[in-house]
Amino acid sequence: RQILQGHDNSPKGSWDEPIRENLDWINRQPGLVSTSSCSGRSVLFWGTEGKGGEWLVSAHSEVTSDTIWNAAQEALRSRTNEQWQGRLLTILTEPFVLHVLCEDLDVATSVLRAAQETGFKESGITSVSSSGIVAAVRTTAMRLEVPVAVDGQLLVARDFVDFVVAQCNSRFRANASRTQAFFRALRRTTALRELTSASTGWVIVVKPEQAKAVKVVLESVQWLDLTFRMAPVEDGIALPLTAAGVAGMQSTDIPPGLVQELVGEPIQLRQGVELPASKVRAAKVSQYDHLRATLKAFADEHGVELSEADIRSIPSRWEKVGDCVLLPRGSLQSPGMDELRSVSSTANALDSAVCRVLNARLLGVQDEVVDDGFRSSGVRLLVSDGNPWVVHVDNRIKYTFDVTRCMFSSGNISEKLRVAKWKLAGEVVVDLYAGIGYWTLPILVHARAAHVFCCEWNPASVDALRRAVALNGVADRTTVLEGDNRSRATADRIRRVASRVILGLIPTSSGGWHTAVEALQDTGGFLHVHENVRDGEEGEHAERCAASFSALLAKRGGRL
Repeated sequence: RQILQGHDNSPKGSWDEPIRENLDWINRQPGLVSTSSCSGRSVLFWGTEGKGGEWLVSAHSEVTSDTIWNAAQEALRSRTNEQWQGRLLTILTEPFVLHVLCEDLDVATSVLRAAQETGFKESGITSVSSSGIVAAVRTTAMRLEVPVAVDGQLLVARDFVDFVVAQCNSRFRANASRTQAFFRALRRTTALRELTSASTGWVIVVKPEQAKAVKVVLESVQWLDLTFRMAPVEDGIALPLTAAGVAGMQSTDIPPGLVQELVGEPIQLRQGVELPASKVRAAKVSQYDHLRATLKAFADEHGVELSEADIRSIPSRWEKVGDCVLLPRGSLQSPGMDELRSVSSTANALDSAVCRVLNARLLGVQDEVVDDGFRSSGVRLLVSDGNPWVVHVDNRIKYTFDVTRCMFSSGNISEKLRVAKWKLAGEVVVDLYAGIGYWTLPILVHARAAHVFCCEWNPASVDALRRAVALNGVADRTTVLEGDNRSRATADRIRRVASRVILGLIPTSSGGWHTAVEALQDTGGFLHVHENVRDGEEGEHAERCAASFSALLAKRGGRL
């Protein structure tokens, strides 16, 4: 930390404010210290390249055209012809640059990996010494340099200066975005490095003659911590354990092979035993990293070079419902990916590879919700075995549906958990917009309602709901009413039966309010209303709802 405690030799004498917080984080990490940096700057420079000069304007932010123009005019007025001789006046934007001293190659690699992933393609190692390895994070992609005067003569008009400054500001915004992306990536790679290098501190001690066989068993179940080597201790050989190994050893779920090797011997677990580090560290790769590596290898195998756009089309997040993975809209859609599909030996080889990495039976891409009156799913399956139905378990409830026809909302989890905690024993509930059972199933399975009348007009959702209530063993407490809940037949079937009515339709459920009021028992009940409301307008909206329900209840001789 001598570098941090030393004098700041930069012209500014301090860190740039836009990256101060991130630099502070870097300098708190073991094995990392920043030696120089610039968040990026907008400059009007007067001088000669290679011979020095003066920054007439220098800002670590966007600048106005007036600022640049006025500074240029002042330079033209205040400097003599002799001073101007051989000198340029240049508008330029310089992107983010960072130099980091790393304690070893592993740390430097994590810095450069984050840089390469976020577009700093000119990054690399600049020096190696006894102090460590200096990694430079840099790019020329967003740099812009435009001379506007030479030898005291203005070369361009004001409108051209306006244009150049606008271009500089646009690049400066892109630079800021890419810089933040780099720091986010660096935090991820640093966390990954810490995970792969950390030891649990736990070991298993065995007799020397047992060590080799026990090592093989531990490796086979991924219980051996490969970041450290086994080593002799006073009463045997100590083998390092992963967190999974420690948990396994402390449970009764011990691999049969290990039991056989240690037959008649007590398992000796110890903590705090220091072992020598392994030369080869075990890489703990995320599914996203695995996916990228798989697709890169797939592309290399087929002679296709993936561009930055192709890499960006690889999703870092996805939704898993049952054994189906749903990728975000636009995933794996790029010229390179299309080329890979065209040159693959089988039509869906690329998509099948993705499916295997993500451990899924079905692979789909999400798209716009179908505007068919039912808000049907827009999912397009890339990999399918011919059966689009899945079973998705959420809060110990089994939802089942056809992913190409129905949607499952992973949101509303806090509300679903709240509903599941209700105590509804003996109550009859009407769910006016049941769908595939978002609210019906928690109310039946966990809240233990006596009966739920489910109204739903989407045939695909009705099919899914009937399967789900059977799958969860609550079909005998469910009545599914298919069709429009405003119809006379449905309204007559649920009139005066409910102690609660669920109105779970957005953006508004107002079309069912009359039916809901008519469904309440004569002794009264609860109406659970779901609506989309603008921020700040909740109170006003609640008052309008209350007024509407009061009017409807008044017709029944009731009140709120």
